[in-house]
Amino acid sequence: MPTHAVEMSHLNALAVHRMSLAMTEFPQMVGLSRTQDCNRARSILQRPSQFSCDRIAEEVDEEGAFTVEEDKARRTFLQSLESLRRCTQGRQ
Repeated sequence: MPTHAVEMSHLNALAVHRMSLAMTEFPQMVGLSRTQDCNRARSILQRPSQFSCDRIAEEVDEEGAFTVEEDKARRTFLQSLESLRRCTQGRQ
């Protein structure tokens, strides 16, 4: 039995060592009250958003209103819509 106790003490020491390494690598916020948690969450939510639509709008302005492919797709869609409308009118 003494060897078993020695093995367990080594395992415990190893676990404590790994836990301390993990805590230094990934620090945890321990001991915050509920209000501190809420205030921290609120401050994170009130940060300006990381994503902005301004760049997308600028790119659209640079490209123009429609590209050739978009224009062709739009015409094809309108033609199929008109064809569908004609078919449904004939059945009424």
